[in-house]
This record gives sequence, C-alpha cells and structure tokens, in this order.
Amino acid sequence: MAHPHPFIKVVAEGSLYGTEAFNFGFHIVQAPTIAEDQLPAVTQELADQIGNLVRTYFNSAAPNGLSITAKAKLERVKVNRIGRDGRYMDTDSVEHVVNPAIAGRSAGQPAPQLALAVSLIGHENPRGLAGRGRFYLPPMTGMESVTDDGKIGPLSISPVVSATQKLIRDVNALFNGLGVQYAYVGNTSSGSGNRPGRQQVVSEVRVGNVCDTVRSRRRSLQENYTVGTI
Repeated sequence: MAHPHPFIKVVAEGSLYGTEAFNFGFHIVQAPTIAEDQLPAVTQELADQIGNLVRTYFNSAAPNGLSITAKAKLERVKVNRIGRDGRYMDTDSVEHVVNPAIAGRSAGQPAPQLALAVSLIGHENPRGLAGRGRFYLPPMTGMESVTDDGKIGPLSISPVVSATQKLIRDVNALFNGLGVQYAYVGNTSSGSGNRPGRQQVVSEVRVGNVCDTVRSRRRSLQENYTVGTI
C-alpha cells in the first residue's frame, strides 16, 4: 500500500572517528485533516533553514547531561520530498552542506556503536500504524558509564529530551512562519496488504535510559586481534 500523502524526509549525516559514518533523521508530514497533497516543494532555502535547526540540535549540550562526542562530525543535512509510492519526487536531491563540519560538544570517546534511541510518539494512536518513529543519535559522552543497575542516570537523559522537543517545535514553527500551517514533524507508514497507510503528527518524545547499539557504525574500523595460543 502507498503512503497516504507525500512527506519530507530529513536525514543528518556525518563521520564518526574518521572512518565510520552515522545518520539520523525524521519526517515532516501534513496534518491528517488535510485531504489534498499540499506539502511545499523543497527549495535550497528551506533545506538551509531546516539544516540550521539540526545544526543547533546536534551541537546542544547541558551541564551534567549527555552530549554528542567531538569524534562525531555533522557534514550534511538532506531534505527531500518522498511521494506516496515511497520514491523521491524531485530529480535532484537537496541538501544543506555543513562546511566546515561541526563536531559534537563533548571530549569523551565512547565506542562508535553505542547509540541513544529517541522515540517519536504519534498524537492520534501511539499503538497504531505510524504511532511510533525512532532515530539513533551518535555516541554521547556519559552513556558509557552507567549506574549500578546498568542504566543511564535520569539527569543525563533529560537534556536530550528537552533538546529534541525544541527541535520539533522549531521545525513546526518554521513551516508555520512560512504560511504552511499544516506541516509537522510526524511518522508515516505505507501500510501492508489491505491495510491503508497512515501518518501521525508527533506529540511526545521519549528517550530510554538503556544504551542501544548500531552495528553499522563499526563496519569500517580495522580490527586488530590479540592472540593467545593454547
């Protein structure tokens, strides 16, 4: 099944420890009450505006909170329209180039495969189709040191939640300021079988206190072995 409406896909990309790569992102959907496809075309100006908001988010930090390691460098933010069929609508990809690249704020060096999952919860039906979205942030200093029960402390998580809330509100306000009052950060699903696709506007951010891992972030590091003969 197709997506109910076109949507805008935002993907932040960069390098990690020089040889690895990371990416994270979110979608911008139109309000469910709008029947016709009305998302605006992605211009370079719009991509730059969204890219600048992502820059701020990437480089945010708070006292005693988690912040992205300086070994992660944001290099570009891609902003593209995706059609109902899941394909790119425009011939040329639009991206905001971060030059020079921006490094994270913290000096720590957690393992590249460590990640913090940020969940985006839909407004209408969190348990339904498109009810939950998720992206994985680059390694953050502090997440490699956990409490006695193996979890990240709540004081470290709160700044990440606050920064993500601000990012979403700022993106929503950006479209509102452009006169596009029906576009919001949201989740989208194409459905399956006879079940139609669905889109939901994000109304809640959740960040868990257990580290995740992203195996694709350790594919390029050359591994050397210490051998013990039996």
